[in-house]
Amino acid sequence: MTGRDDITATIKLHQELLHLLARGGFELRKWATNCEAVLTHIPTALRATQLTLIDHMDPSIKILGISWNAQRDTFSFHVESSKVGETCTKRSLLSEIARIFDPCGWLSPLVIVAKIIMQHLWKNKLDWDDPLPDTLIKWWSDHRSSYGALRFFELPRHCNDEHTQVTTYSLHGYSDSSEQAYAAALYLVSVFPDGKSSSHLVLSKTRVAPLKTQSIPRLELCGATLLASLTKHLLEALSTINIESVNLWTDSTITLQWIQSDPHRWTTFVSNRVSQIQTWCPSAVWRHVPSQDNPADLASRGLSGDQLITNALWWHGPQWLLPPNPWPQSTFECEDPNQTLQEERKPQVTTHVTTEADAFNSNLLAKYSDLSKLLHVTCYILRFYHNCQKPVALRLTGLPTVCEWRSSNLKWIRLVQQECFPLDLHQLRLGLPVKSSSTLVSQNPFLDIAGVLRVGGRLTQSSLPYDMRHPVLLPKAHLYTTMVVRSIHLLHQHAGLNVTMSLVRQKYWVVHGRSIIRKVLHDCVKCYRFRQVKTHQLMADLPAFRVNYAPVFSHCGVDFAGPFSTKPSVGRSRIVYKTYLALFICLTTKAVHLEIVSDLSADTFIATLKRFVARRGYPTKMYSDNGTNFTSTHHKLHEVYKLLCSQQLNSALNTFCLPREIDWHFIPPASPHFGGIWEANIKSCKRILQRITLNSVFIYEELHTLFCQVEAQLNSRPLCPASMEATDYSALTPGHFLLGKAPMSLPEVDIPEPTPTNRLTRWNRIQKMQQSFWKQWSQDYLATLQQRNKWTTPQPNLQVHDLVLLKKENMAPTQWPLARILEVHPNPADHFVRVVTLKTKDSVLKRPINKLIRLPIEH
Repeated sequence: MTGRDDITATIKLHQELLHLLARGGFELRKWATNCEAVLTHIPTALRATQLTLIDHMDPSIKILGISWNAQRDTFSFHVESSKVGETCTKRSLLSEIARIFDPCGWLSPLVIVAKIIMQHLWKNKLDWDDPLPDTLIKWWSDHRSSYGALRFFELPRHCNDEHTQVTTYSLHGYSDSSEQAYAAALYLVSVFPDGKSSSHLVLSKTRVAPLKTQSIPRLELCGATLLASLTKHLLEALSTINIESVNLWTDSTITLQWIQSDPHRWTTFVSNRVSQIQTWCPSAVWRHVPSQDNPADLASRGLSGDQLITNALWWHGPQWLLPPNPWPQSTFECEDPNQTLQEERKPQVTTHVTTEADAFNSNLLAKYSDLSKLLHVTCYILRFYHNCQKPVALRLTGLPTVCEWRSSNLKWIRLVQQECFPLDLHQLRLGLPVKSSSTLVSQNPFLDIAGVLRVGGRLTQSSLPYDMRHPVLLPKAHLYTTMVVRSIHLLHQHAGLNVTMSLVRQKYWVVHGRSIIRKVLHDCVKCYRFRQVKTHQLMADLPAFRVNYAPVFSHCGVDFAGPFSTKPSVGRSRIVYKTYLALFICLTTKAVHLEIVSDLSADTFIATLKRFVARRGYPTKMYSDNGTNFTSTHHKLHEVYKLLCSQQLNSALNTFCLPREIDWHFIPPASPHFGGIWEANIKSCKRILQRITLNSVFIYEELHTLFCQVEAQLNSRPLCPASMEATDYSALTPGHFLLGKAPMSLPEVDIPEPTPTNRLTRWNRIQKMQQSFWKQWSQDYLATLQQRNKWTTPQPNLQVHDLVLLKKENMAPTQWPLARILEVHPNPADHFVRVVTLKTKDSVLKRPINKLIRLPIEH
């Protein structure tokens, strides 16, 4: 939105804009103007819709969300009324507030009341759809009813009161704060050649006070900071006009004293804001204004709609802004000097006292985890201390020597012993034995000539080296002890527990040493790779479809086996081609359906699925392996992997399943144990077929017949005994749910009944028999699924950012890649994590936790 001072210049600007943007292929439309002469030069097709400057027609159009009356050149506001009977909630109240579009803050005193009400809702911890308390509803209703006054209010767009020439411009800003909000407002004062002047509100902004209670002077400073920010942005926007002076006003003398002093003098809160104010408005003059003449006070406390549209102080500022009225005197005295000085930064005097123990404090232990590096650094520290006391000629240079290395080690040993055994050292220095309550009493300790605590023991007369006869005593729970054990473990090629214990005791005696050595070996990452401690979690509960009644094959899984060699006809044909076995298994009854698959194309698999559906009915859910489960298995299943990963199969499955409302699920990648029920049946099929075929080559009909016989055998396997009677040798099988009996059972003898039964009686008998099968299934078979055979104890869940090893079957443990967990997928039923998404150096994968090895790294 722009303009010019005369009609000719305005028409020229319009033409220039059209030509300039037309060169880039942009044709500007919806032009609007407040001048009829300019409007006649704009083609009708390029004008804003329904724009007219005729008196009896409404010329209002939307300009950046605000209604603009082109004829009167004024802005107006229209707020839609709320729905009648709508429950007042936090959601509906926020929707009402958002309907007031006021980008320049002209309605700030009205909007701030709504913001304060909204903050009260947050303080009361109301949910989005909770009804508001009666007190807040009344407050909001009274305030909302005042919005109607805005319908008859218009704000002039032009700040110069129809004057085309201006002598001077000046900018005046005001800030203020209350306990609930703080505000800032900017006014442009124009002086015209005829001596007249005008003052108009240009920009304002309000903010509610923080939930954390702040003092009034701090809130006043926040208001001043907000005013400085608004002033900076407005000066950048009005850079084309010459503004002679910028005057910023506040009624807080404490804030003025802060602003007019060095920022470094005050506390962080005050210092940061004072520094921002001085940076943003370096040429502005800050002045004091009486509270009754401060228009920002209206925005910080709020007004109703009726009060706002008639308040001259808000729309034009105080009357003394217009010349020749005198301004208020800027001389002021601070209201409360004590409160000002509360924010003054107190001088701090820091004194550092160094003791002998602090010279080698725990900071070095925390910085270095390797004993060699620690001792290396200590050598240079001790050398520096030595050289400071010696003349240049006697100073040590070059690499550390063996003598310096030993001195560094002894220095650390004395410091550790002093920290962990102070009472024992005190007793021995007095020439007394250690107390009987000491943990070292059984070692009969003594101090050697270097002041090191050693084991007395019973080997004094032995010819062993001195360090083995009297090893140095080290505590169990200390970082230095851990570093010593780790150094010996690594130096001797990751020796085991007993070997490491023996090597440590050649020089050191660690109190309760076996436990600390075991911990160091457990935390060794390289040793951990070869232990291959797989991550596992408590075995999950069986899903609902495994333990509840459902028609046979309503929930089923599918898997592949093969390939099997077949030939086109009987005889000595040399042509042999591959066929595969598709196994469908009912996840409720373990009933099996086998199909022969001639090849591994998507069309052939869909045809196999159609044959299964035609004979067994539509399933509601299908489960199958993810294609990546075949990547690490035998190379013969590579074709199966390519089929399951193909986009063609996924598209065909989607086309087949959606109209039939079949929900297809893939188990997580590389987790065949998630489909253990069909993996076990595939194993049973293979075992039977391997014993029968003995690598024979069959024709298609023979293999199909063989598959049907294997299917009958699998469906005759007992699920559980039919009864607990000793004379009852029958068992409940999957076939009972398909045929009413086991498929491989002997034909029953026809027993004539003395009285014929009608069809209804026979139907009832069949129904009763089916019900007895399901009753037997729920009472006996489900009980066999109760026990967890492994993974019986809950384990800590893997967490995001944990570092793990990703086990790969075809790689040595030393080559297993490191991975970082990006996301965990907990089971909604028990909240245990059994599948995670992780990132290796070159890919992002989803894997079950039994393929991962958690590294013993402390965070």
